[in-house]
Amino acid sequence: MNKDINKAVEWLEKAANQGDIESQLDLARLYCYGAPNFQVDIQKGLEWFSKISDEDKRSSLQLRLHVDGIIETDPVDLINLCEIALKKNNDPVAMIALGVMYCSGEGVRANPKKGANYIDEGMKHCKEPLSPFFCLRIGMLYYEGKVNESGYPDLKNAMPFLEKAVAIGDKKLIAFVNDLREQFKREELEQNIRSAEWLLESSPKYTCSSCNNKDSEQVFTKGLGTWMGTKIICKYGYYEWRPEGRYGESEPTPGDISKCPKLNEAYQAYQKIERLKNELEALDKAPSIG
Repeated sequence: MNKDINKAVEWLEKAANQGDIESQLDLARLYCYGAPNFQVDIQKGLEWFSKISDEDKRSSLQLRLHVDGIIETDPVDLINLCEIALKKNNDPVAMIALGVMYCSGEGVRANPKKGANYIDEGMKHCKEPLSPFFCLRIGMLYYEGKVNESGYPDLKNAMPFLEKAVAIGDKKLIAFVNDLREQFKREELEQNIRSAEWLLESSPKYTCSSCNNKDSEQVFTKGLGTWMGTKIICKYGYYEWRPEGRYGESEPTPGDISKCPKLNEAYQAYQKIERLKNELEALDKAPSIG
């Protein structure tokens, strides 16, 4: 295998020395990024990079070398690179890079809304995989709340990028992402509970949602000398189920609820709340993996 790749490099260098632009590009990428059984040599890669005679292709590679953390580019020059790439071929990587700059305020006045739009649009059209280094940069911007005008951390959008960033292999980064994964799961559960509670709270109380009858009769079920709960019966025989009426005989059967779609939706929301709360409790009791 080593002999095969060494032979390929030999042919590429021969063609590159004769001015073949694609060979010059291939060699610059190969030395800068490496390959199986081929060691990275940044200095040699940059030497081939400097020999690329096609300005557009050299600029495109320079942009990628920058976002991948291989070279440093002056912010003003980087903005020019991105804007040229956008005008000429609507390069998604350039769009994402511009978004990162607007969110971070690097080389431009910070504008989170504009930056977020650039990142979103670029990600929609980007076909090439982003490097772990670039994913880390984007993910941390979301985590630090710099991709929205509110300034609040956005774990939902941060996590997909940070999950890819762990490929860097840094132990502290891996532990950090593990902790965030638990935090994100907890926040997601809490948000889902709030949504289900809102749905339950906004469900009809004394108006039958099947027939819109406002003259429904409130019925109390009594047991062992205490009030056990509430259910509402309308004149058409449908049942209004209420959370406080979930005890004893006052809780209607699923067959009763299914007659009214809105009531069934409310009952499902209650069941979802109970399930999510159990998941959240289990998560809190689980040992940390960080």
